[in-house]
Amino acid sequence: MDEAMRRYQSDLQQIFGVLKYRGNKTGLQNYMQENRDYFTQVNASTYQALCAFLHSEKMLKEIKESGKDVKIDMCQALEELYQDGVKEGREEGREEGIAAVILNMLKNGMPVPDIKKYTGADDCVIAQVQKSLK
Repeated sequence: MDEAMRRYQSDLQQIFGVLKYRGNKTGLQNYMQENRDYFTQVNASTYQALCAFLHSEKMLKEIKESGKDVKIDMCQALEELYQDGVKEGREEGREEGIAAVILNMLKNGMPVPDIKKYTGADDCVIAQVQKSLK
């Protein structure tokens, strides 16, 4: 068996391993750590296949920008994706919290200029919350 065929079998084996843990973040992280030697230097086509199976469009966009002849550290990419998700979750939580405060202020008859002053929200955000009252 030639080297290209062995590489193909190895890539396919790793992709199936990733699929096994697709819905299990901890399992996926553990699997990638156990196979760190492989996942720290995957080629672009394998990386794109892994991203497609993991439903990660963001990671795919990044590889398109960096070219195809590069080796990718999937462990690092997965960690960055996780951190981005945490950051986005925090931002959404803050926005929802501010909207809840604005809603309470509106229900208690607070004037819009005061709401803007205390929440830092702009007219557009306050108008969206006002629509939810109707």
